[in-house]
Amino acid sequence: MTLPKELTTVTPLSKTVALIMFILLPIIGFLFGMQYQSLMIDQAPIINPPVIISPTPKLLGCTMDAKICPGGTAVGRTPPNCEFEKCPEVKADPLFCGGIMGLSCPTGYYCKGEGDYPDAGGTCIKNKDTTQYICPASEYVNCMPGPDVSKTNCSNEFLQWATANCPNFKGAAY
Repeated sequence: MTLPKELTTVTPLSKTVALIMFILLPIIGFLFGMQYQSLMIDQAPIINPPVIISPTPKLLGCTMDAKICPGGTAVGRTPPNCEFEKCPEVKADPLFCGGIMGLSCPTGYYCKGEGDYPDAGGTCIKNKDTTQYICPASEYVNCMPGPDVSKTNCSNEFLQWATANCPNFKGAAY
């Protein structure tokens, strides 16, 4: 479809309309926008009152250390004072002891091992009669292999009892 010639011819009127639309209207719009912005800034406290921010409480984080409890469980620190949580109560028999972590029994118990390898686990048994053991005279018990050495004081039960009950005892020499 072809348009009539009077619609496609450039005339002085069409040039004036183009000048107004593409040059003068954006400039006029910009000037009105600037005036509107300055009015909004002057009236801002009336329209939007200032927001007063009160101090916020500080969030407190605690270090991530842990305390090993007598039963072998671990507890961490809790806000706001970052004190350790209360240890859970030690249950009655049987408690696990030994193992790869080397868990020890609470005072008044000894670890009865269930194997003879280095990281064997066992069960905590309550000391019933502590008179069966006598504290060794020296700091160490001689558990070295040899024909003339008595091995009665080299059992796991005795060594754990001696560690818990003898103040000068330091361990066994292997």
